[in-house]
Amino acid sequence: MSLLQKQEQLFKIVLYYIEKKIDGGVCHVILDDKKAEKMLGDEKQKDKVSTLNTYWKGLSWQESNNIANASTKHGVDVLPGEIDPYRARDLRVKSLLKKWDIKDDDGKDVPVTSENINRLPVAIVLALLIKYDETTVLTDEELKN
Repeated sequence: MSLLQKQEQLFKIVLYYIEKKIDGGVCHVILDDKKAEKMLGDEKQKDKVSTLNTYWKGLSWQESNNIANASTKHGVDVLPGEIDPYRARDLRVKSLLKKWDIKDDDGKDVPVTSENINRLPVAIVLALLIKYDETTVLTDEELKN
C-alpha cells in the first residue's frame, strides 16, 4: 500500500451513546465500545443505545499545515507561531469528517457541513475527536503483534 493518501480513502468511526433525559432537555452520555456491545447484547438495554457511524479521511501533511496556518494567532501580544487550540480542533473536525448517518426528523440524510457540525452536542464532537486520535495511533498491544 502506498504511503501517498488518496482523497477518497475514508475510514469508519462508530460512536455509541445514550440520550439521557434531564430537566430542560437531553444529555448525551458517551459509551465505550465494550459497554455498548454489552448493552446491545442485552434485550432490556439494547433500545437505549444509539449509534453514530462517521467516515473520516486521514490527515495529510498538507492538511495538517493548512490547519496550523489557519489556526495561527495574530496580534501584538501573540507569540510568533502561536496556535489557537480551539480553532485547530474545530478545523480538524470540519476538514476530516466527510460522511455520517445522521437523519433529520423526516428521515432524510443530513449533509456534513460546518453549520451542521456546529449544531452537534459538544460531547459527541469531542468523543469523535478522541476516537479519531485513538484510531490513527497504534496502542502498545497493537505494537506487540
